[in-house]
Amino acid sequence: MKDKLLAIGIILLLPLYWYFFWQVKEPPKEPASFNDLFLSAEVRGAYEQELIISGNCLMAVSPPVLSEIDVLASKITWCESGQDNSARGKAGEIGIAQFLPSSWKYFNDLRGTDLDIYNEAHQIDMLKWCLENGLGKNWSCFSKI
Repeated sequence: MKDKLLAIGIILLLPLYWYFFWQVKEPPKEPASFNDLFLSAEVRGAYEQELIISGNCLMAVSPPVLSEIDVLASKITWCESGQDNSARGKAGEIGIAQFLPSSWKYFNDLRGTDLDIYNEAHQIDMLKWCLENGLGKNWSCFSKI
């Protein structure tokens, strides 16, 4: 009797054993690049159409082409404010790129523009202009990158 019960138990458990241990499983899909998580929304949006969704993963179809200035600006904004446009510094810095109001006015006058210091896109535009014109040393994070 015990032998019959053992045989029946093995027969019933064999399909479960096969399902969990012998079944061929798909290899895990590659996740999106770790660096993609730290790009600003503006930069991510620039190559959004080149991404596909596969399962639970976001995968690049082709690598994004970012200028050196875009990458540098993204790193500076992460360092300065964590890419938070509502961030305020201890010395009165404002926004995603942490401009002082006096510096903002000076750069606007130097550039011949009248951009809004509270506008995130204007801050990024001004930061990129400053970097292109050799004014990166005005940010403490510039020397850390």
